Amino acid sequence: MIESRYVDPERRMAHRQRFAPIFHRLHHLFSTRGIHAEVYETIVRRLLEWSRTGMDWYRFSYRRETDPFRRLCLTILLQRTRAERVDGLYKAIFTRYPTAKALAEADVDELTGVLRGIGLYRRKARRLRDLARVVVDRYGGRIPRDEGDLLSLPGVGRYTADIVRAICHGEDVLAIDVNVVRPFKRMGLIRSDREAGDVLLKVIPPGRRSLFSKILLEFGMSVCRPARPRCGECPMGDLCRYPERLPRR
Repeated sequence: MIESRYVDPERRMAHRQRFAPIFHRLHHLFSTRGIHAEVYETIVRRLLEWSRTGMDWYRFSYRRETDPFRRLCLTILLQRTRAERVDGLYKAIFTRYPTAKALAEADVDELTGVLRGIGLYRRKARRLRDLARVVVDRYGGRIPRDEGDLLSLPGVGRYTADIVRAICHGEDVLAIDVNVVRPFKRMGLIRSDREAGDVLLKVIPPGRRSLFSKILLEFGMSVCRPARPRCGECPMGDLCRYPERLPRR
């Protein structure tokens, strides 16, 4: 057995029935790779348990933002920038520029000053203004729902589009970035970025992808961090050999 902790049998059975589709997909996907499906069942179960007891999704106030245009801007602002910095400035930014039209008409030097303190703030000021102008000119100031239209916007890639679709439009998509992939790579379950999307989309079944976007993103940011990971707080610690590679203190 992988786990030694006692779990009430009735609770375990109810849990298995609820998440049976996930476990079935895990078994089908990984049995051919010689990895026991029980390991993946354990990972999914522990992540779900962690999301109920250890995850604080709203520790950053900007995550409460559901306006599609602002969420799009936030994703750009967060690129190569600590979330804490963006969280401290985002209200001031959207107070000064509350709509796409206001941002499209912004003086770029003034906008640069507002963004000072955020990584690559000069470049991001121009990107945000250019994005706003396209949104206003092409879509009347409203962010399009169509995936192709979203991806046609300047500075918008797959992850940015999927975040907007999942959080703002309520679509069942899995937003995948480096924070989402990192834990699986450290456990040796994903070998390259190229296969990450295919693997994760097969693991996480339709109907739960928006939820797991949040769980995996926050887990990668707060526990399985790029630097100084909190391996002692990781619910998959006994399944991961990454701590063995860390320098001993």
